[in-house]
Amino acid sequence: ASEDKEEPKKAAVIIGNIPDAPDTKILLDPMPQLPYTIPGSEIQITEITYFDAAVVRENRLVNDPSDGRFNPAVEVTFRNKSGFTEKHTKFFLFPDFESMHGKKSSNSMDLDVSLDVPVPPQHRKEKPGFIVRFLNGEWSYQVKGSKDRSDFIKVSEGDTVSTGWMDMQITIESLIEHAAVSSEVVPAEGDEKQFYGANLSLTSEEGTVTQWALPHRPAVFTTDGGPVTASVSISSHKLPFALVLNDFRKVDYPGTQEAMSFESDVTLVDSIHNRTISKTIKMNEPMDYAGFRIFQSSYIQDPEHGEASVFTIAKNPGLFFQYSGAIILTLGVLILFYVKPLSVFTRVHGDIK
Repeated sequence: ASEDKEEPKKAAVIIGNIPDAPDTKILLDPMPQLPYTIPGSEIQITEITYFDAAVVRENRLVNDPSDGRFNPAVEVTFRNKSGFTEKHTKFFLFPDFESMHGKKSSNSMDLDVSLDVPVPPQHRKEKPGFIVRFLNGEWSYQVKGSKDRSDFIKVSEGDTVSTGWMDMQITIESLIEHAAVSSEVVPAEGDEKQFYGANLSLTSEEGTVTQWALPHRPAVFTTDGGPVTASVSISSHKLPFALVLNDFRKVDYPGTQEAMSFESDVTLVDSIHNRTISKTIKMNEPMDYAGFRIFQSSYIQDPEHGEASVFTIAKNPGLFFQYSGAIILTLGVLILFYVKPLSVFTRVHGDIK
């Protein structure tokens, strides 16, 4: 940070590149009520943790101000309307880091997340950080604000260097003189839940242009007739009933904003069969109707946009057979333990009067 820049008064997360919404600044003191819906978008923040003196222990971030180091960091988990989530870890001193400790980064939502905090007076002349430069045909790096390293030191591909912060090391995997930044869409590893997408190609007299279309970011092609937009989404099905939310209740763990339980009072309206059913749907007590099972899966409490309840509705065509099997099993137990012993007793003692 330069001396001319006005220092922020409070720590804040800044989120940019939000589809169809302006950049958003979220103060971390006090923490926002979660889940927090980003204004003008359908993306929520479900978890947020701030560390003013971050250190890594057992491969996770913890707060430890005991050594007096200045190392702010934040962990933010985002969720979009399709239920996809991704976690961002951002260090104030190293804003360009997209991942940490050998883990591949995942920014499928294409959000630009940064952390802004007040810099202590002793660091205002030269904010601590790590920079790499290419000068006179040589690559070198410098750890700014570290007592151990202050000069530029020559570096080559494959070298591992110490940042002097939080026992963090950086491996120089490649050095490129003329680089361009781009995003890449790759299949998720294993059962990792990520986005779905479609690779689209537009062919014209000028050639073929290929783009990826994602749920939150459509592909836009420029043509002579104007822009062509293509989007991808999960197919939707009309339900044979409607749900009306009458009331929602959430109980937090004492002293926290973390939900211990939540439930909704709803009215199910089936206009086809002229039925109306009122019921309370709880976290572990779903509602069954016409082969559908309605689960209480989440909720939204946003001071600006109001309150909402989120349900997951599953169609189970084998529900009749499940109930039938349970009834048959129950009858079998009754016959085995009650009817059969009674018949044996009657046969053995049938002549007793």
